[in-house]
Amino acid sequence: MKPATSEPAAAATSGDEAGTGRGAGRRAPSGLVIAAALLAFVAGGAFLERHTYFDRARDTLRGRAGPAGMPDEGSVGRAVARALERYGANAGFWRRPEALPSSLVLTPEQVAGELPVISIVADDDHLYDPDVGLMTNMSETGPDWERLAWASLWEHGELVAGSRVGLRIQGDSSRYLGDPSFRLLFRPMYGASSVTGGRFLGADADPAAAVVVHVVRYRGLYTDVFVFEIARRLGLPTVDFRPARTFLNGEERGVYVLTERVMPDGWGLTHFGDPDFYMYVYKGETKQPSRDAHAALTEWASAAAPLTMQRAAERIDVDNLTRHLFTLMFCFTTDWAQGAALLDRNDPEARWFWLHWDMDQSFDERGIAGIEPWEQPLMELITLEAELDELKILGIVTDARHTERHTGDVRRLIFLRLLESPEYRDHFVRVATDILNHELTPAYFSDLLARYEHLAESAGVYGGFDLGEYLRRRPDFARAEISRYFGLPDPVTVTVDAPPSTTLMIDGYPEGDTYSGRYYPGQSLTIEPGAGGPAVAGWQVGDRRVEGERLQVVVEQPLTIHLLPVPPGGDR
Repeated sequence: MKPATSEPAAAATSGDEAGTGRGAGRRAPSGLVIAAALLAFVAGGAFLERHTYFDRARDTLRGRAGPAGMPDEGSVGRAVARALERYGANAGFWRRPEALPSSLVLTPEQVAGELPVISIVADDDHLYDPDVGLMTNMSETGPDWERLAWASLWEHGELVAGSRVGLRIQGDSSRYLGDPSFRLLFRPMYGASSVTGGRFLGADADPAAAVVVHVVRYRGLYTDVFVFEIARRLGLPTVDFRPARTFLNGEERGVYVLTERVMPDGWGLTHFGDPDFYMYVYKGETKQPSRDAHAALTEWASAAAPLTMQRAAERIDVDNLTRHLFTLMFCFTTDWAQGAALLDRNDPEARWFWLHWDMDQSFDERGIAGIEPWEQPLMELITLEAELDELKILGIVTDARHTERHTGDVRRLIFLRLLESPEYRDHFVRVATDILNHELTPAYFSDLLARYEHLAESAGVYGGFDLGEYLRRRPDFARAEISRYFGLPDPVTVTVDAPPSTTLMIDGYPEGDTYSGRYYPGQSLTIEPGAGGPAVAGWQVGDRRVEGERLQVVVEQPLTIHLLPVPPGGDR
């Protein structure tokens, strides 16, 4: 979205207008007109010089008063006074990150620690004035309710970014629920850039024209963070994100989650190097061409003709959609009908794919009495194949608008039609099997919890229940739900072992020298040695020996498989 400015657009002219066409016949300004203009300019300058209204601006430009318009009291004023004391009359001092009010308002002790720290500073009146303050008028939206502010970011106590920004209250209905989230806009009119905005999200983050400082409201801190982590683990695109301790005018407000705000203009350029993307935002601004393209996708998805995987792959990235929906199911994201759908307009081979963001209503512990948090529905979250009252109790649908948004979502429409295809049903079960066996593993969740345990008062405890237990138990519940929904036998366990330090490729995924996975009877298992391992003579599969380096077996019952290396000095 291009920044709104108060400056009128300059009229474009070409050299031809000076002598031909529309410009022909125009007369050059006379010397009298030029002299009159110069006189008016001098007179205007004299007026501005003498008028007391401009005393403060004049003092700022000539002396040590700081930027014009800065308050001289409160948290901003104290920060300005500190900057003046440190940097003196240097006219550019307030543009240095270390001299911004948002940097100077905090002490070294406040910015120390493992978590990033973000400081936002704005004029107290811009926040709390009854008539114009953001915090006192949180229902107001739009460009009229954007205020100048300063933002700074520290990592491990080191200041790494700072900028003037536009500040708004962020959110729809959430802005009425107490402490608000904030939106920082890195506009050129503030001397800011999307490169700086991206740096607030991490050293490796893509540029970001807007960053949301997201208050943690639903079920604890880990909501967005863990869904994004899981989505990225499954190879899915997400917005850039990071948790950070957050200060507003020097006052600590707790740990918020910083996320990129998806902007329809320029998102394809910053993330894919291509500006020409259709981008349909499910809850937000969408340009008309993208609306039209997504409407055509919805019309196609609503057709009565059978939908095979081959036909679906002509329009959408089937693997992206499958993994995207499985992430929502696994994390029980009740408000899933959001995010964005994207399509590269310049690539004739491009297919629609989906982007995760704003996943704060996940790991929802609400439910029917007697159901544990990890026992919330899997397939029904998307298919909505349940009684309306039950869906409401589970929080999957709430009001008429919420229900309509979910039932009419193109992802649900496509998924329901694909589920009518036996080929896709097998594909979905296989993708889920591989995800649970190789990607969302106990070792992965243990590492994930360890990386984020410093964000909670006690490791794993989350919103009234133990998130660690949810992540440990949800995989087996998901397997049982897949058995129930697709009418499959219970999965059976396959274990594989090899000499120490051996790398195996199992189902195309790298694994260590020991492996355990669960497969539905009839599914295949493929094993081959990884690079640098011992020479393989064959495999012991249960009570039979199979020769060769590569093993493919159809699983019908529990199996134990051993790699048989070539004996030293022996032949394969």
